[in-house]
Amino acid sequence: MDNELIANFRTFQVIGPPPANTKCVICKNSFTSKNSPSSEHLFPESIGGTITIDKLYCKKCNSKLGNEVDRELFTNFQFISTVLNVKRSTNNPLPNMKLRSHSGKEFVVKPGGRIELHSLVEDEIRDGKRNLIVRANTEKEILKKAKEVSQSLMNKGKTFNISEFKKLDSTLVYEEELNNFRLDFTTGKHSTLLSILKTAFSYALSLNIPLEFMDHIPMILRREIKQGSIVIPYIYPPLTPDPIVKEDVSHSILLIGLPEEKILFAVIELFSSFKYFVLLSSRYAGTKSSAYISQNSITGRKNDVPEFSLLLEKYIRPEQFTLEDLTKAFGREFGSLRRIIDRILYSQHIGKTMDFDFGPFKKGNLVTENEVDSFLKNRPELHSSVEFL
Repeated sequence: MDNELIANFRTFQVIGPPPANTKCVICKNSFTSKNSPSSEHLFPESIGGTITIDKLYCKKCNSKLGNEVDRELFTNFQFISTVLNVKRSTNNPLPNMKLRSHSGKEFVVKPGGRIELHSLVEDEIRDGKRNLIVRANTEKEILKKAKEVSQSLMNKGKTFNISEFKKLDSTLVYEEELNNFRLDFTTGKHSTLLSILKTAFSYALSLNIPLEFMDHIPMILRREIKQGSIVIPYIYPPLTPDPIVKEDVSHSILLIGLPEEKILFAVIELFSSFKYFVLLSSRYAGTKSSAYISQNSITGRKNDVPEFSLLLEKYIRPEQFTLEDLTKAFGREFGSLRRIIDRILYSQHIGKTMDFDFGPFKKGNLVTENEVDSFLKNRPELHSSVEFL
C-alpha cells in the first residue's frame, strides 16, 4: 500500500449506482403512504446534529432506533451537550440535566452550564408533625413554590398560612457543595456503540455505497446478531483542527474504502474529542476512495472541508497501544474538552457574589476573573478508565 495515500476532499468520487430508495434498509418494507420514509439526522440531533439524510429508514424504524439506540448516546453525552448548549431544533429543545450529589441533593444543569439547586418540596416528619421544606435558588423562587403548595393544600380543604414560609431560612438551600457529584461516562457502552455504527452506516449509504457490502449491519442494529470489534473507541489523530476551542467543537466522519484489502471503514469523532473505528465491511469491492463530512455541534453549521490533508496511512495502519497507553490517551483527549467545560461552568460566576459553595469559591465571596483563571490553571488532570465491549 502507498504510504503517501492522502485524503483529498476536494475531489470526491461517488461510489456505486444511485440507490433506489424504495425500501427501508432496516425492515426491508417498501415505502408507502402508511409506511413513509423519514428524514434521519446523520449525527443524532440530541447531541447537536443538524445534517439530515432522507429516505433511508421508515418512520417506524427511525423512531425505534432513536428510542433504543440514539437515546443511550445522548444519555452518555448529556452533560457535555448541556454545558455546551448544542444546537437543537426549536421543537426539540435541549432539556435541563439533573445531577445528584453524594449526600442525595439534586441539582439542575441548565443549557449553557448554569448550575442550580433543583427546586422541590420535601416532606419532613419531626416531633410527630409534618413539615414541608421548599428548596430553590432564590427567595423569590421559594415563595413562588410556597404559593403553589399552599394553593394545593387549600384546594384539598386544608388550611395553610403562607407567612410560615417567609420564616424559612433560605440560606439553607445553598449549603451543598456543587462540585461534589459524580458523572458516569463511558466510551464503550453497547447501545452507544450501536448509535455510532448507525451514523457510519447512514453516511455510507448516503454516498451511494451499495448495501450488499453492509447487509449485515441492519441485523446488528435490530439486535438480531451481536458482533464484536465492529465499533472500537480508539485514539486516532484528530479529524478537526487541534487544539479545539468552544466555538469549534464539532462532529466529524472520515470514510475510507480499500477494495484491495476488501475493507470499508469509518473514523467518527464526536465533540472534537471522542474517536471511534467503525468496520462497515470486510468484503468491500467498490472504488478506492475517501470521504469526509463535519459539522459544528454548537452552531449547527456544516464545516468546510479541512485545509489540512490527512495521511490515511495513520488511519489504515493505526499504531499499536497497550491498555495503559489508551487509558492515558483518552484522558488527554477529553482533557481539552474538559477544560472548555470547566471554563464555561466557572465563568458563570465571575463578577458575582456566590450564593452557595462551588468548588474553591465560598458563599458570600465575590468571584474574580483572576481567581477563576488561577483555579482552572491548577486543576488536577482527570484519572480516566477505559472499557471495551
